[in-house]
Amino acid sequence: MRKRQGFTLVELLVVIGIIALLISILLPALQKARQAGLRAKCLSNHRQLMQSVVMYVNDNRGFAPLSAHKDVNATGGQIWIRWHNRPMLGQYLNNRQAKSDSAATSDAIYCPAYIANLTKTGSGYGGSHDNLGIGYNVRNGARIARSEGATSPQVRFTKIKSGTRVLMFADVVNGYSWEKFYVMEPWPANSTGATGGQVEYRHGNSTVASFADGHAEAFSLTPRTKTYQNGGLHQAALDGMVTFKYTGAKAY
Repeated sequence: MRKRQGFTLVELLVVIGIIALLISILLPALQKARQAGLRAKCLSNHRQLMQSVVMYVNDNRGFAPLSAHKDVNATGGQIWIRWHNRPMLGQYLNNRQAKSDSAATSDAIYCPAYIANLTKTGSGYGGSHDNLGIGYNVRNGARIARSEGATSPQVRFTKIKSGTRVLMFADVVNGYSWEKFYVMEPWPANSTGATGGQVEYRHGNSTVASFADGHAEAFSLTPRTKTYQNGGLHQAALDGMVTFKYTGAKAY
């Protein structure tokens, strides 16, 4: 009697179909688990950023760091020192990046979902030393956290009374600063319409933001507000959950 060798075509097709079915069931679950892991890591990074802000404030007479300030190198050339470089928050985050022209040495300043698919080079993830995926809520004219060149006197961070409502960091499309205090308006955030500081919802349709009291939250993008550049953050403002501008009576 001749022994049977291997599978028949029908049996092979059935096995392939079962495997394909299992993959189709498991892949979405795995993707959700990966997104949840990246969101948890991003929340941790935001909390570390706020811890570093508190340490910086304690060491600098109650003032928060600027988003950036100009300096000169050994040859007299102009360089920029960003908020995430070593002279500012970087010193508390193990980021030895002294100025904004090289790669950071700590992943704590990055949104992990932003860099997940980027290649790390000598200039930073994706070849950029300043694009972090997390932005610092600051612009000219801001009174607590601001950029160099602001004309109004800087107000001490320690003057904040409603820290749970004052937004400090948020996940953004690209840049190192999030130049938008009045988040309740639709995009564009400024006259140039640049998108680098636009809030990004990359954590399974949610974004992560951190506040002056040190806590971090994930905000969902809702259908009701998705036409606005800040989506769920915009809705949070409408619902009275968040104060986005430091000059208001509720901020300090």
